[in-house]
Amino acid sequence: MSLKDISQTGNLPFTLPLVIGQYYMITSNVDKEDGILNGSIGISKTVSTKSKNQATVPELLWLALDDVSVAQNAKQKFWKTHQKYCKEHWTPIEKVVRDFPLGLSMRGGNRFRVE
Repeated sequence: MSLKDISQTGNLPFTLPLVIGQYYMITSNVDKEDGILNGSIGISKTVSTKSKNQATVPELLWLALDDVSVAQNAKQKFWKTHQKYCKEHWTPIEKVVRDFPLGLSMRGGNRFRVE
C-alpha cells in the first residue's frame, strides 16, 4: 500500500497546502452548535502557530467566513490569546488529529478541516 493512498486515512490528504487569501470550504461539521458546519465557505486569512518540542507548528487556521454571525463561541475562546494574529470577526479552525490502523501499526494524520 502506498503512503499516499488516502482511502486508508478516511480520505484525509497527507498534506494540505494553504494559500492565504484563497476561498476554502469546511469539509466536516466542526461545531454544530456554534454554526461552523460542513459546506461553510470563507477566505483564509492567517495561520497561528505554537511551539511544540522546540519546533513551531500550526495551531489554528483563521477564516473570514461568509456568515460573520457564526462561531461566536470559538471566537471568544481564542480571541484574547490570538489577537496579534487575527481580526475579531475571523473564525478559528482547529487542526484535526486522527490515527488510522495500517496493518499492525497506526499511522497518524492531522490537518485543518478545509479544502
